Order: sequence, then structure tokens, then C-alpha cells
Amino acid sequence: MLEIKQIYDSYMAEELFEKLNQIDTRYRTEYIRFGKPAVVPRGQAAYTLSRDIHYDYGRIAAGTPNVTVMDGFMKEITADVNTALGTNFNTILLNKYLDGNDCIGAHSDNENGWVPDTGFATLSFGAERDFVIKNKATGESTTILHHAGL
Repeated sequence: MLEIKQIYDSYMAEELFEKLNQIDTRYRTEYIRFGKPAVVPRGQAAYTLSRDIHYDYGRIAAGTPNVTVMDGFMKEITADVNTALGTNFNTILLNKYLDGNDCIGAHSDNENGWVPDTGFATLSFGAERDFVIKNKATGESTTILHHAGL
């Protein structure tokens, strides 16, 4: 199910962007994809609510950083999302795009570490970007213009 909801107003989104932009990320990580060298075309950092949650983004999305425990700031963002959406998310994968050359392909998760029917939420801060979701069964794509706080 696709639900689009504004989580933060533009003022708060800009304030959060300034803080998020200071986070150290692994940038342009090299990894092996289909037996060939590849590079993650963006920066990334990953977080979890507590040490006993062991979701491994690195095993699924090759080249993704190790997951670390969230600080208070990241916990607040997670709580805001969970309150707005009525969810119980416990991890964050932060993707950082420095310019128009940084990107992510069509989103089509096939993670096997998720609790069934939990899905994901995505937030955007900074410049507007298209977020493309591709249905693997039908091949149909949906494009959402992501703007700050959405």
C-alpha cells in the first residue's frame, strides 16, 4: 500500500536537513554486484533503535554501512514518522546525495529481513528528487516527486 503524507513543514524540514547534512556517511562505497566491481552512487549511513536489533542492510543492499545505534536526534525522527504513519519502524537507512550525479535506482525492495507486511517509509530533505517505485510483478513504475519533509 502506498501512502503519501507530509511529515514535516518546510521550516522544520530545513532545520532537520542542516543537522542531517552534518552526519558522517560512507560515500561511494565499492562492492561486488553480479560478480563485477560496482560503486554505491551516493553516501550512506544506517541506524537502529537498540543494540538487540540486528537488521543487516549490508547483506541486502550491497555496500551499505554497518548499522549503529541511533542517538536522540535520529530517535526523534523515527518517533515522528511512527506517530504520523501509525507504524513501528526501528531502523533508518540514510542516503545522501551531494549533487545531480548521485542517485538511486527504481525502488523495489526484496529484503528478506523485514517482518511481513511492514514495508518502509522514505523522507526527503534538501533538493527535490523523483522517487521511483517499481512493481516487480507488473513492471509498472510509480514516480513521486519528493520534496522536503515528505
